[in-house]
Amino acid sequence: MDRPPCWFEAAADYQRRVLNQVELTGPWLGGRLAGRDLVSPDGQRISPERLRGLIFRQSIDGRRDRARARRQPKQQLVRVVVVDLAQYRANGGAAA
Repeated sequence: MDRPPCWFEAAADYQRRVLNQVELTGPWLGGRLAGRDLVSPDGQRISPERLRGLIFRQSIDGRRDRARARRQPKQQLVRVVVVDLAQYRANGGAAA
């Protein structure tokens, strides 16, 4: 069976438009969209609701961490001075 040269393009177009299967590129290389789901290279599927929940959780964790950082008291430096008690009493003040 001889197929026209545009057959491969038509098959790819059918996959993209009808089946909604799109291969991803760039940082998403290896992943694809299949129907409503994002499919990882190893076959794990993530629904839009799950992805939305993961993003929401990440944003809430970031807000919580920023709030905790604001609530923690700022630590001030403490200067420690070691003084010989006998010398302090003998001089009537701080040791030289």
